Amino acid sequence: MEFLELRLGFSLSGYLYQRGVKAFESRKCKRLGRAASWEEYKKLFLNEEKEWAEFLHEFTIKTTSWFRTPRDFLLLSRHLIPEILARKRHVAIWSAGCSTGEEVWSILFTLLECPALSSFSQVYLLGSDVDPLAVEKAREGRFTKEELKGVLPRYASYFRPLSSEEWEIKQEYRRLVEFKVCNLAQSFYPSPPSGKWDVIFCRNVLIYLRQDVVQDILFRFASLLEREGVLILGYAEYLFGGSLGIFQSESREGMWFLRKGRKETLKRSRQVIPKRIKQRVSRKKVDSLPFFLPKKPPQREEVPQKKAFLDFYQESLDFLEKGKEAYWKGDLLKSLEFLERALEKDFSCSEAYLWLGIVLSSLGQEGMAEQAFRKALFLDGRHPLPPLCLGLLLEEAGQVQEVKRMYQMAYRRLERRGEWRKDVEVSQAKKWLKYKLEALP
Repeated sequence: MEFLELRLGFSLSGYLYQRGVKAFESRKCKRLGRAASWEEYKKLFLNEEKEWAEFLHEFTIKTTSWFRTPRDFLLLSRHLIPEILARKRHVAIWSAGCSTGEEVWSILFTLLECPALSSFSQVYLLGSDVDPLAVEKAREGRFTKEELKGVLPRYASYFRPLSSEEWEIKQEYRRLVEFKVCNLAQSFYPSPPSGKWDVIFCRNVLIYLRQDVVQDILFRFASLLEREGVLILGYAEYLFGGSLGIFQSESREGMWFLRKGRKETLKRSRQVIPKRIKQRVSRKKVDSLPFFLPKKPPQREEVPQKKAFLDFYQESLDFLEKGKEAYWKGDLLKSLEFLERALEKDFSCSEAYLWLGIVLSSLGQEGMAEQAFRKALFLDGRHPLPPLCLGLLLEEAGQVQEVKRMYQMAYRRLERRGEWRKDVEVSQAKKWLKYKLEALP
């Protein structure tokens, strides 16, 4: 497992550790049989590039879909492309961590229908992934009917049928995109034919990597972007990406992205990164404590539709509940996906940030989890869980005074009344906090 952490930069704790063990066991059985020893498979794994590729294909997470987070593609077409073409004649876009290609092809279709583009010769589009087999599938552009769910009928003209169950992107469109294998934790990063990248998509990749690796990747992205270059991340990743000072958060019509900071900002941000972010990820998880969260999800009453001011608020609440349910079932990736969709609908939903922090902590991403808890703390002045979870996280980093302040805040909030009481076992939480406060120096 240490080999994987070093080579891929993954934070192999909890969920990802178990996934790695299962992938190793699966590949060992397929190649050598169940009776084979780990040492036998280790020799094969380290010496055969093909076996490494097969293992990566089984281990890496390929949660992807067409036009995932539609706002990002609307942002690209309506705002980013016109702004870029107002400054220069050509556009360079890189999709880093493109998996099996749905994201890259979604970008292509968006660009093909972008009114600001008079010719596609103005665009260089690259997709990359660490998994060679996923990159090969992306390059082929072949998808089953099941995989094409969610693609709007107006994009049908870009495909040709291979059979009743399989479709392929037409050759004239496939030649417009280039694909490469790229390991963001180690590889030499690709550059466009001329200049630097205008937009880099790297969505839901950083959440699986160690924080020191994430920091390094963000600095490298900044060095490869044009002066006004844009980085588009997953909603959970914006919390960490915007906190380092490398990028500045901006929005257009409520659609968020990160803009490259000035040169002096980048230089200064390298010096102010907290030491705890550079440390190895702790194995202790926020969700391992049973005293403040109910052991089973509480029974919820149906929320009347009239309680939502607008439809998207209700949609945000619905996704939040689905995210909680997935968390209680142990499906952290599905929970993360639902919570991000909740924030996409309502970027100020404090409870979504709270649960996002809990899920990120379970995935070993303490840096991002800290930012999520701080955001929840800022947005909600009554709920005791944001300061409680944040205090627990900071205790691991040894920040005694800040931990004491968070625990005291959580205790005061526990004494107040509020709707949050259905989510918290109050008496146990108060006893635990009192014990912790007495034990702190």
